[in-house]
Amino acid sequence: MADIPEGQAAEPRKKKRRRRLPKNFKPTQIESILAAAEAALGAARTKAKRLAARRDLVMFQTIRYTGFRISELCKLRIENVDLADGVIAILHGKGDADRNVPINRKLLPLLVEWIGDRRSGFVFPGRGDRPIASRTFQRRLPALAKAAGFVITKDNKANPHRLRHTFATSYLKVNKNLREVQELLGHANLQTTAIYLHVDQDELKEGIDRL
Repeated sequence: MADIPEGQAAEPRKKKRRRRLPKNFKPTQIESILAAAEAALGAARTKAKRLAARRDLVMFQTIRYTGFRISELCKLRIENVDLADGVIAILHGKGDADRNVPINRKLLPLLVEWIGDRRSGFVFPGRGDRPIASRTFQRRLPALAKAAGFVITKDNKANPHRLRHTFATSYLKVNKNLREVQELLGHANLQTTAIYLHVDQDELKEGIDRL
């Protein structure tokens, strides 16, 4: 270890950031939030409110079935959504990387209806020619979750990233392929994706019950 010059204090060691396991929405919570979104749509009395409620529902389902980052979803353009072949191209994602993500068969009809006869522009437009702001859905999702009876705390948040975690964990549980999850999420490093290898608590309980 090199000597520290007299009168110069040693630099404090940086604390290693603790990596926490991702939190997911349980299937019952997903269904409750969807029910709240449908209820909001049914209760909307103006064209603008109906449009916003429909948008919330489609955005929720899109992240649920693609695992997109909220920034990627907000910037998504219709020109990059191939409804005929069922593929969405994410261009200039994190790290300026591109990737193609297949459209889930349950999501496809929602996107077909939402996009309609539009051929260009943002899938989820904001004011003017701009995309919807990320913070708009970041506010709407907790509101829907609260309406569904979800108790939100500092350690129990309802946000778009939790939906992304839910997609990744659900995909890995069904398909058991970490490399595919890396490709779908757009992770540059497989080590980032490896956090989803944590064992599901339900599977642990099933294993304990089999003893």
